[in-house]
Amino acid sequence: MKTNILSMSKSLCTVALAVAAVAGCGSSTGTAPTIDQAPAQTQLDQPVQHVFVIFKENHTYDNFFLAYPNANEPSPPTQGLASGGRLVTITEPSKDDWSPGDNTFEAAHRDFDGGMMDGFDQDAHQPDVTGLDRFLHADGDDGAYVSYGVTSEAGRRRVGYYWHLADQGVLSDRWFTSELGQSFPNHLYLLAATAGGAISNPGLDGNFDVLDPQTGQTRQESHLSSAALATALPVELEQAGLTWTVLQETDNIPILNLGANFILDLAASVGDVDVIRALSDFNDRLIETPDLDIHIDEYLAKGWAGHVTFIKPNDLNSEHPGVGDVGRGQKWTRDVINAIGNSPEWAHSVIILTWDDYGGFYDHVAPPQVDGFGLGFRVPAIIISPFAKQGVVQHERREFSSIAKFCERVFNLPAMTARDGDPATDDLMSAFDFAQAPRPYSDFMQ
Repeated sequence: MKTNILSMSKSLCTVALAVAAVAGCGSSTGTAPTIDQAPAQTQLDQPVQHVFVIFKENHTYDNFFLAYPNANEPSPPTQGLASGGRLVTITEPSKDDWSPGDNTFEAAHRDFDGGMMDGFDQDAHQPDVTGLDRFLHADGDDGAYVSYGVTSEAGRRRVGYYWHLADQGVLSDRWFTSELGQSFPNHLYLLAATAGGAISNPGLDGNFDVLDPQTGQTRQESHLSSAALATALPVELEQAGLTWTVLQETDNIPILNLGANFILDLAASVGDVDVIRALSDFNDRLIETPDLDIHIDEYLAKGWAGHVTFIKPNDLNSEHPGVGDVGRGQKWTRDVINAIGNSPEWAHSVIILTWDDYGGFYDHVAPPQVDGFGLGFRVPAIIISPFAKQGVVQHERREFSSIAKFCERVFNLPAMTARDGDPATDDLMSAFDFAQAPRPYSDFMQ
């Protein structure tokens, strides 16, 4: 059944992308949303009142920042290890939406290979023999071993906006995904510092795989009960009298959302968690809208920035390999961050920009294993704020549970699981200097 779901999704995605191309690649054709005034929220007497998390898709640290100036690693590798000790030269991808192939839980563990990091030349990262499949196969031979930042010149040219943000803010070079696998479980760690055992994205039927690490057996679920996932940041915030918002961008062309729900999971991470869905204001705080980069300034003006706000792009703006390209994705990110930076919220904000899983791309740093689910491969993460240190690359061990831990520290919330309660999980506080003169947003503009 799972194979059929994958096949159906792949076909729908192909059709959806063809429709997008005919329609102008998702240009603004949707109806502008009606944006009401948000309910009043508690104003806090502290430097940080708003935490914005921008969650993009499927790139490793090496794929974007391999050659970025880094005193922690002054001589980054130019080759990646492959099976049998073979060395593969890391090259610049020939297209902005390069696909490295599959990124399932199983593929990720084979890539990891017990810490050897030599499985990235497996079949999942090689081209499809038919030349048609760009979702579960790579665009070229040894397709995982590519980097948009393979040299300083390439990095400034291909992902220049992200390198600029790293120049001005704090870049983490030891930010790992929480789980060794796909997007959906990692979104759950962001929300709840656990995935409740989930190890796959939802299929077209809405079901996802759940692993029992004690027995090694998997089962399928359509949601996470309170027994599987007892609490989450939105719940903790509301219990403290604080607010949350999810701003999920949808596609202008409805058929695209069928494929996007499978590839990117859209709002599934909050919608599939029973304790979040049970909140009385769930339908108000989960905002699904087209053209978020255009409308976000109005959402901010109407008070919809929660104390914690999760921001997720649609498929074409996500940078998901084979779906959205990094040039378009950077423009979208710039527009969203500009809206926050030019709003009154900037003076009391922290923006955390990160990517939700490795996407199948090579990374040379073996993630430490803290339990049966992760950590997973490194992803880029940049911290932007009036209080952020400038031009620092930090080496602390971080993951998506670090965001939960930071929010707990800032808003005086309890730890939710062993992950955010672990002293080894960094709380991001060293990225800030609250004694410095608050930095103007113009520092970060490009």
